[in-house]
Amino acid sequence: MVEYIYTQAVVQFRTPINSDGTLGKPEIVKRFVSPFKGAQHMVKKATPKPKKVAPRTMTIQQVETGEL
Repeated sequence: MVEYIYTQAVVQFRTPINSDGTLGKPEIVKRFVSPFKGAQHMVKKATPKPKKVAPRTMTIQQVETGEL
């Protein structure tokens, strides 16, 4: 089975506008690569917390007759 690493690459750049109205050479301002968190098979799912059960109250008659 082939496994994949999911990443996201972002490049932020700016382009100067020359005095004659033409565009200049783009300049990279920031760049980074980070893991992509949408890869479902790589993400551990949180285990559900057990539900609290309220204590059950019974009357004396229910105890004597065996009703639950």
